[in-house]
Order: sequence, then C-alpha cells, then structure tokens
Amino acid sequence: MPYITMVTNRKRNGQPCTKCRDIEARLKREGYFDLVDRVVIADQNDPDSEGRRLAEIYNVWQAPFFLVSNPQGEVAVYTVYYSFVREVLKPFRKMTRQIGEVMEPAQYLNRHDKKKAHAATKQHGPCYRQVSSGQ
Repeated sequence: MPYITMVTNRKRNGQPCTKCRDIEARLKREGYFDLVDRVVIADQNDPDSEGRRLAEIYNVWQAPFFLVSNPQGEVAVYTVYYSFVREVLKPFRKMTRQIGEVMEPAQYLNRHDKKKAHAATKQHGPCYRQVSSGQ
C-alpha cells in the first residue's frame, strides 16, 4: 500500500495558496482525500518547516505536490494533479474496493461459521481440537 503525503503552501500572510486550497477541495469532492495519509505545510515564513525541507529534498518549487512512498521505500513525486489521480489514486481506490468486495463475503462467512459453531456447541457441548506443535 502506498503512503501518500500532500505538501501544501502557506503564504506569508498565513493563508493557504489558492491552488492548494482548490486541489484539497477537489480531493475531498472526488472522494480521494481519505487516501492521503499526511498533509504537510511548506510555510513561507518558516524556512525550516517540514514542507519546505521536503520541497528542497525533492527539488520541487511548486505546490501542492504529492510524495508517494511504496513499501520498498522508493518515493515518487507528483506535481500534476491529473497525473497523480490517474496513476496513483484511481488504481489505489480500485484496489481498496476490490479488497473490500473480497473481505465482505469472507466476513459474512466468518460470522456465519461462528453462529454455526455456537449452535453446535449448544447442541453437542464444547469441542476442542489439539494441534500438534510438530515435536
């Protein structure tokens, strides 16, 4: 599963940049904002803010931008919203929906099996199966 960081810009007057605010609103409206793990601010009044440090590390000078880390620790940088949605968010959302579709019937079966086991215990008494540890 990717780890997604959104880096936004806070202007000198303390307000978020217009583009950052618009992109965040769009993420929420399109149902993708819940896939963003962290939002980090690049504060123009604070050169040591985490967002400014990330911008420097990844050599990005526009906001917002997105950092996508994979389990192997590789980081991809996205500065174009549409590319980010097409290459990361849509596939990620599709994958989570597929997992949800697979998990939902499995959860139902688990509940169903528990009910059957409970009914069998009531009828026949508790039953334990010992599993050998291989020794």
